[in-house]
Amino acid sequence: MEEKNKSNFTEESLDRELEKLVEDMPEQNEDFEKKIDRYINKKIRKITVKTVLVIFGIIFVLFLIISPGMDAVYLNPEKLQKDQTFLSVMRDYYDVTRPYIEINDIQVEKKGFGRYTLGISATNNIKSRNIGIENVWVDLEQGKYKNWQDPEMLLVTRLGEFENPAGREDVENLIKEMEKLPESAEISLAVSEEKVRDVEELRKEKVNLDWIEVYHPDIEGFQGGLNLWRIMLFKESDDRDEMTEEELLNVYVEKLKNLVEHPDIWRPLDLPYHSTVWPDGTEEMKDCYEAAKKLKKLQTKAYYISGQRDEVLEFLKKTDIKTISVHNVKSNIWE
Repeated sequence: MEEKNKSNFTEESLDRELEKLVEDMPEQNEDFEKKIDRYINKKIRKITVKTVLVIFGIIFVLFLIISPGMDAVYLNPEKLQKDQTFLSVMRDYYDVTRPYIEINDIQVEKKGFGRYTLGISATNNIKSRNIGIENVWVDLEQGKYKNWQDPEMLLVTRLGEFENPAGREDVENLIKEMEKLPESAEISLAVSEEKVRDVEELRKEKVNLDWIEVYHPDIEGFQGGLNLWRIMLFKESDDRDEMTEEELLNVYVEKLKNLVEHPDIWRPLDLPYHSTVWPDGTEEMKDCYEAAKKLKKLQTKAYYISGQRDEVLEFLKKTDIKTISVHNVKSNIWE
């Protein structure tokens, strides 16, 4: 009997304990869930902090180590502009290879990772007047010029202006067409001759001698040129109207020297000459410079002239012309 009571007591006690456990279970589950949430949130915060630190670390490496490294490795116009080297080389490149083109100024905007945007103020001094206003834009990315925006096509490579053969009959036909123009018309022509002409002799003509391709008897490849007058005068060598032939020759040689010493600036622009373009004209430029240093006289076989209608007509009638191209025509000097 007593054993049975003990057994009942034990079962009753167990039931009560189980009931208590069941009653306590929700609270324990709630505490457990809170602990799990706190643990997960703590882990998420740690992961977030680590991720942010990694991102900032990557940004630090990219912008404070890799970007400056790329700026140092590739052509850096911002650095070269501090002493105006970049601007002077670009001016000389277009002076030597492009008739009438003047580079007035270049603004450099740094983009990072060897990338820059150049805002260029350029002028075609026979067609337009632009003083200091940016009108050509180009991206310079890892030493390459890309994405040109040149609405007036000022810096576009022009080929073949000395490649149009003209017999006497062709010249006579052109003269007849020009005679139809008003007397006040301003005409610009690209002319080449079979014979070599002294620049001193050509400058005595009534027409304006605007740009000359300097004749180098020792080389057949690239031969550079020089504008004989400029609108913008930034230094003494830009004021060329009253220069002697010897002084002009010295200016020309100095420009070639500047280009030879800084090929990375102009080489990506290629080197145009008549109907040829050298993708890498470094050697051609060196050969031209070495030949120019030996010149004793400033001579030319190809050049640009301009003047009023009657002045140009008179010149054409007495000149033995090999090739001729009309570069520009304005009805009067005010256009």
